[in-house]
Amino acid sequence: MKTKTLKKLVGAFGLSLAVSGLLFAQSGEFGSQKLKETMQRSMFFLKSIQPATGTCLNSPFRIGSGHLESQIGDIVRIGKKRYMIEAFPFIDYGTGDHYYLKVPVEIVKNGKTSYSMYFDYSTIYVRGGHSCYRYRLSGYPSANNQIFYQEYFNFHKNKFDTGIEEGLSYFNDAFFATSVLVGKTNLSFSLWMEGTPNTVHSKDADYTDDVEWTKLKAKRQLINNIRKWVKYVEIVKMP
Repeated sequence: MKTKTLKKLVGAFGLSLAVSGLLFAQSGEFGSQKLKETMQRSMFFLKSIQPATGTCLNSPFRIGSGHLESQIGDIVRIGKKRYMIEAFPFIDYGTGDHYYLKVPVEIVKNGKTSYSMYFDYSTIYVRGGHSCYRYRLSGYPSANNQIFYQEYFNFHKNKFDTGIEEGLSYFNDAFFATSVLVGKTNLSFSLWMEGTPNTVHSKDADYTDDVEWTKLKAKRQLINNIRKWVKYVEIVKMP
């Protein structure tokens, strides 16, 4: 498949999931957790294939330097949220050696006594070097090792027999994605930290004066939280 065609496919796929997630959250059918999961999976798909397409993105926000020590099973706090340090295995397809990826995974409370955790990562068998692998993470070459800041807006209007439901939903997020080259294995993973979802309504079809821009002011805090999260990341070769 040609790169141009693949880009169009990925763009349409990501946008479709983003809009679907927003609509689900609006209806209350799945709630904010479903929105977060849907968006993260769509963005993970988008960012993780970039080295294969030869597209190198350039963000103004870098992850910075430094490392924070932790042990598997530790509970750490990033911003106002709690994370558990987890270790996930993968293999170098070239040598057969085993590795693990150690990362913080958010503990999402679902009430007083229940919670959920999830994390996506993937590996692809690759030939070797690529011009996109111009950064380093945990000692290994990495691609698109950057933080992307985004703001989402979704207009929805539904006419029913009893009336019209209409609104503009918007929120911001900071997103980290990387593809790390370990031998002949391309290890891809990502992190999404979201701001607070907002919805405004307009009676005159003009939303230019309805958005409250101060509600998107958490940009710097979201980026700093991701920088702290990355400092816990380690890629370790198993004996």
